[in-house]
Amino acid sequence: MLRLNALFTLVLTTGVTAAAPTENIYGWAEEGGLVEFKTNNGAKEAVNSRQTVLDKNHKEITLKLESSINGKSSEPLEQKINIQTPTDPEEVLKNLKGIKATLETLGTGKESLTIAGKTYDCRWEKKKTTFMYDNPMIPTTEFITKSWRSSDVPFGGTVKIETTMSGVTSVTELAGFGKGK
Repeated sequence: MLRLNALFTLVLTTGVTAAAPTENIYGWAEEGGLVEFKTNNGAKEAVNSRQTVLDKNHKEITLKLESSINGKSSEPLEQKINIQTPTDPEEVLKNLKGIKATLETLGTGKESLTIAGKTYDCRWEKKKTTFMYDNPMIPTTEFITKSWRSSDVPFGGTVKIETTMSGVTSVTELAGFGKGK
């Protein structure tokens, strides 16, 4: 479960609601660069996640994905990402094996958000995502996501994400970014 949480967080924070791809969001990442998020998922669970660039060359970066729920850490995952092509998270979702994903834009705009005492000028987008599974035993899953992004934040610019699924809303907010240890 913790491993799935790390992958789900990666997909959400790198752009389920990002604009059309024009560049790779990791292209300007530096080795040692990191971004951290805190999530309140409505179930009184404290979810923390961190993405750190372990290695970068002209073709790809290697990300270390870490997450914890209520202080219990999962085993870190490493993910290699091609940085020579634009990032298109919607295409990733549409190409999941055994799952048909559809995305519908519900609204867009601009708004300033203050997170942890810092104000970010953001673009926001609200989307409805529906997953229909090849396995008939798994019900269709639908969620609404509103995402705020700023060009001042690395790795896709995520400042805040609100996701509602089955009547439960989770809020993910930027906890920090910079150069890691």
